[in-house]
Amino acid sequence: MQKPTADRREGEEVFSTEDLCAFAKISYDTFQRYRRDGRGPPEVVLKKSVRFLKSDVIKWLADMRESSGARGEVSQNQSEGNHRT
Repeated sequence: MQKPTADRREGEEVFSTEDLCAFAKISYDTFQRYRRDGRGPPEVVLKKSVRFLKSDVIKWLADMRESSGARGEVSQNQSEGNHRT
């Protein structure tokens, strides 16, 4: 698990796991595998709930696309529209 980034903007949009999956167009199971493998975005715990800052999610997606190439798993899942709500 990555540590939360130090630079936080007050009022920034925060995603639940389900919101993140819908935004990234990936399945819930795929995202949980990324987290379990330590490849998920930084997490923020708010009142015992795990949340993700939108800026961290956007950076994470960009990093995933860059590291996986044009035909990587994230890109394929996004084009297929696989996600759980």
